[in-house]
Amino acid sequence: MVKLDFANAFNSLHHRDMLLALRDSLPVLYPYGYSAYAYPSLLFYGPYKLWLNKGPQQGDPIGPLLFCNTVQPLLESLQSELPLGYLDDFTLGGEQSVVAKDVERVAEMGQALGLTLNISKCELITEPGTVVCDPVLQSFKRVPASEAVLLGAPLTEGPALDLAWSERCSDQTRALERLKLIASQDALILLKASFSAPREQHLLRCSPSVGHAALGSFDELLRTALSYLTNCDLSDSEWIQASLPVRDGGLGVGRVSMLALPAFLASAASMLSLQDEIFFECHYQPDDPLVDSYMTSWSSSYGVPPTGPISHKQAAWDRPGIVAIKDELQSVLTDPHQKATFLAATARSAPHSGDWLNALPIASCGLRLDDEAVRVAVALRLGLGVCVPHSCSCGENVDAWVSACLSL
Repeated sequence: MVKLDFANAFNSLHHRDMLLALRDSLPVLYPYGYSAYAYPSLLFYGPYKLWLNKGPQQGDPIGPLLFCNTVQPLLESLQSELPLGYLDDFTLGGEQSVVAKDVERVAEMGQALGLTLNISKCELITEPGTVVCDPVLQSFKRVPASEAVLLGAPLTEGPALDLAWSERCSDQTRALERLKLIASQDALILLKASFSAPREQHLLRCSPSVGHAALGSFDELLRTALSYLTNCDLSDSEWIQASLPVRDGGLGVGRVSMLALPAFLASAASMLSLQDEIFFECHYQPDDPLVDSYMTSWSSSYGVPPTGPISHKQAAWDRPGIVAIKDELQSVLTDPHQKATFLAATARSAPHSGDWLNALPIASCGLRLDDEAVRVAVALRLGLGVCVPHSCSCGENVDAWVSACLSL
C-alpha cells in the first residue's frame, strides 16, 4: 500500500482543468465556476500585482468539490485493487507491479493538471521483509504495516497509536496550563466543548484505543484541570458525575476511557455499508476479530446492541453506559439531601438546571459569571459538602458560602 501526497495541491490545479471537469460532470455548477475562474484573479503583494490562474480561491465554499471533481477521472483510471482518495491524499493498495504502474500514472497525469508528487511525504506500507523492486517505490518512506497511519488515525494497536496518545496528552497538558490564565467560566466552556473528548473523537472513532493505558492519563489530566478551574477537590464519584453530559447531571467534561468503546463501535456500524462496498470491489470479505471482540465486550455489559439506522449514531451506543453510571451513582448516595441534589441536576427532573453550562459568557447579556459564582454553581451541582478554594487552606460549608455571597 502507498500513500501519495501532492506538493501544494490546492494552489497548483489549473483553472482550465477545473472548468472542463465541471462542464463535463456537473454542468449545473458550470456558470458559477465560469464566473469565478474563467479569468485570472488579481492579487496584490506590496507594490506588485500577481495574476493567479491556479487553484480554487481561498474561502470558496465549493473549493474542495472543484478539486475532487477534477482529479476523480485520474483516480477512476487506476488499476490498483484498492484505490482511495480523500481530497489530495491518495492511497493505493494491491500487487506491487500494479501499484507501481499506478504511481507512475498519477505522477504523469498529475503533472498535466499542475500537480506534483511530494516524494518526501509519500509512504510505502508493507509487511516486514517485503522486497520492493520498483525504483520509485523504493524512494518512498518505508513504514511497517503495524505503524500505518491513514488520515491522522493509526490503523492498528502498536507504536503509532502509543505515539498518537502521547502527543494528545502533551497537547492537553499545554492547553490546560493556558486555560488557567483565563476566567473560570470561559475555561470551563472550552474544556467541555473542545479540550476534552470532542477534540479526540477522530482518534477514538478511527483507532482501536479501547483499554489503552494513555486513556487513564488523559482523563486524569482532565480531572486535575477541572479541580483547578473550579477550585473544588473532586472525589472519585464526584469526578464520575462531572464527566456525565449536562442533561444527565454532569458538567459535560467527558472521559475518553468511557467513550472509547461506543465511539469505535458507532464508527464501525456507520461505515459498514461503505466498507462492504469497497471490499466487494476487491473480491475480499474481511474477518475483523477486533470489532467482534469490542462488540462482545459491549454486549456483555449492556445487552443487545443498537440496530438499524439508530446504530449509526454514537449517542445510541453512549446512552446505556451513561444510564449505568447514573444508576451506580444513585445507588451509593445514602443521604436524602445528596439524592435530591443529584436528581435536581438532571434534565428530567429540572430541565433548565444545566443551562448555565451551555450559555456563552456574554457580559452585556448578563451571562458572565465570576470565578466565585462558578465555584459555587459547580459545588451545588455536584453535591459537594465542602468546596476548597486554592487561596484558602480551610474548608467552608457550601450553604454558608452561598449565604455569604448573597449577603454581599
